[in-house]
Amino acid sequence: MKETHEEKANPLSVIKSHGAVILRLMLAFAPITITFYIVSVFGISYMTTHGFTKSETFTMVMIANFLSAIAIWWGGRVADAFGRRKVLFIGGFVTLLSGISFFPVIDLQSFPLALLVVSVALSGAQFGNAAQGALFAEAFPTNIRYTGSALALTGASLIFSAPIPFVASWLLSIGQGTLPVTIFWVVTISIALINLYLMREGKTLEGSVQHFGKGRLSA
Repeated sequence: MKETHEEKANPLSVIKSHGAVILRLMLAFAPITITFYIVSVFGISYMTTHGFTKSETFTMVMIANFLSAIAIWWGGRVADAFGRRKVLFIGGFVTLLSGISFFPVIDLQSFPLALLVVSVALSGAQFGNAAQGALFAEAFPTNIRYTGSALALTGASLIFSAPIPFVASWLLSIGQGTLPVTIFWVVTISIALINLYLMREGKTLEGSVQHFGKGRLSA
């Protein structure tokens, strides 16, 4: 029998009833999006003006993207065995280490070391990205699952993807070299990881309750 009080999959009603869930999922995904766009967009510009040719930079990014394709497959397998939240957390932690080391390594102008740091950063981001679909879906009841997860993913993209190269360029322009960019990168990821650590997964995709820390938000 169809439920008489089933919540409608209207974006505004989903935001009203599950706004906190959406915001926390957006933040949880921030390490993945920030790292990807700093490395693959802003990083390309930075590398080509700090000791690497366009050909060398293109080669590094191509190899790193190939390795990250393997990483996302591996992340999916690990997520099935150990849980989606753990995979996203591990990927986020790798991006944190990448944020700390990226610019110092690039500034050494060593192709092998630069290739290593770019590959680790993008592979860590894609490893965590493997858990996104299932983790986001589990945060919402069946009847609003796609609406809720789409709102969270779109919100994360609007805030932590498209503007990030421009933010990084602005931070670089204010002086102090790449330090402001690194601080922004690392601090944002650290906050996101704390948020993610406090989150809990639902046991199944059907009818379970998503736990965020000590509080409970009904699914």
